[in-house]
Amino acid sequence: AIGSVMWNWRMLNLTGEAKYADLMERTLYNAVLPGISLDGTRYFYQNPLADRGKHRRQEWFGCACCPPNIARLLASLPGYFYSASDEGVYVHLYATSVANIPLPNGETARLVQKTNYPWDGEIEILIEDAPTIPFTLFLRVPEWTWPFKVEVISQDAQFLQGGAEMGSYRGIERQWQAGDIVRFELKMPVERIGCHPRVLANYNRVALQRGPLIYCFEQADHPETEVWDIFLHEYAELNPEFVPALLGGVTVLRGRAAAPEYGANSLYAPCLQPYRAATRPIDVTAIPYYAWANRDPGPMQVWMPTAPPWWSELQHDRNLNTTE
Repeated sequence: AIGSVMWNWRMLNLTGEAKYADLMERTLYNAVLPGISLDGTRYFYQNPLADRGKHRRQEWFGCACCPPNIARLLASLPGYFYSASDEGVYVHLYATSVANIPLPNGETARLVQKTNYPWDGEIEILIEDAPTIPFTLFLRVPEWTWPFKVEVISQDAQFLQGGAEMGSYRGIERQWQAGDIVRFELKMPVERIGCHPRVLANYNRVALQRGPLIYCFEQADHPETEVWDIFLHEYAELNPEFVPALLGGVTVLRGRAAAPEYGANSLYAPCLQPYRAATRPIDVTAIPYYAWANRDPGPMQVWMPTAPPWWSELQHDRNLNTTE
């Protein structure tokens, strides 16, 4: 994962294509960060996408091989946020930060970024110090957002909206002044991600993504239902909710799903109407994948099965869209 970040950073600098920044960001949040426990003292060598509760992070080794790469990457992370070229300044990643960016003419642009990203898509960039020459500020439009909105607040109050495709950079060219503010709003829908159809283990399964984050279901949030029993119906709505007291403060996805209602002798059953009715609605919670394995051990799953095809629309309306 760390090698992927470094490779995509070099490809981004070489080509200027936003797809490399998108993959770099996805890897940082969902492949590098899960390798570290929330307290920063334990590490994974692998990131399983399903687990029965036995895969736990290990303490720092006396002679550590891979964990020092995590320390190196985190120490160098500020260098991945911005870059400059003859055209202007590129903003690749979003987080509260202050950057002094040298420009080709020898001057410096000082940018102050304020945001609660990745929990929401509201980003504000203050041009605290502006050079004497015009330059273009390029904002990355991630592949997962649409539509987006850009607003420039200045003495000449320019308003911009749209104008770029997902997975690209939105350029704003102007003579910037100290005190100019750029407000960038990214929509963060909850998306269901499908796997390549030839990966048979993930057939009829989906993963959940909101913004740059991939989500998982962990047993700690479902004390009355096995994670393996959860079905995500294609019409079941999942809503984001920020929980400050959970796992250091995370946005979870809450909604209604279903689980089979097993009987005493139900090892096998025909896929007919009687079995179709043998399900029950349940409340479910998904957490960001990077935060799993920081509580009591238990099953975890990223690729969730969708509802069996014999689920009727009537049952969907009755069980998934009600809270009785």
